[in-house]
Amino acid sequence: MSTEIPLSSSSSMIGVSQLKIVILAKVRRGESFSFSWEYTAAAGSGHSSIWIHPTIPLQFNFQGSKEPLLNRARVE
Repeated sequence: MSTEIPLSSSSSMIGVSQLKIVILAKVRRGESFSFSWEYTAAAGSGHSSIWIHPTIPLQFNFQGSKEPLLNRARVE
C-alpha cells in the first residue's frame, strides 16, 4: 500500500524538506504519530490522515537534482 501526500504548487521545497527531517527524527526515536493534511478545493476538498510508525516504510520523492539548503535553527 502506498500513500501519496499531495502538496500544492505553493509548497516550498524548503518546507517539505523540513517536514521530512522532522518525520524522520521522530521515527528514529521510535515514535508513532498521525499525520494529517487538507485538500484544496481544486483537489476536491476534504482531508486525510495516515499513521506513521517506525516499522512502516517511508519514501520521500522530490523533483530536481538539488536539495535545498536548510536553516538548522528552524528545523530544531
